[in-house]
Amino acid sequence: VMHHKRVADRPHARANDVYVTSKQTAPVIYRRVKHLFSERKQDVVFLHALGKAMTKAAQVAADVVARADNNVLMSVTTSTVTLYDDYEPKVPGYPFVSKTRYNSSMHIELRKAKAGSFILL
Repeated sequence: VMHHKRVADRPHARANDVYVTSKQTAPVIYRRVKHLFSERKQDVVFLHALGKAMTKAAQVAADVVARADNNVLMSVTTSTVTLYDDYEPKVPGYPFVSKTRYNSSMHIELRKAKAGSFILL
């Protein structure tokens, strides 16, 4: 049986969305958030994560708030998302099977506390 995990459904990414995966390193994600705030002049950045990547997203968000000297406000929401796995038989005559599973999801909003600039180190 060949097992295929379908990619989770998500809305079209906006300019200020950062999707965190377990394969990314925290410094890379942090640099992306820093770039959005500093060079792209975004007032709000959203971090999105599923499953085990949620810990990394929370860590990066906490680092951003701490390094911005609390000039960034953080708001967190969690939810459950539906994921689908497809099982394709290798032997002809057996049925194609899809299974549903659920996973936790986290969305972190990072917002500048006040207008003006601040420096992320």
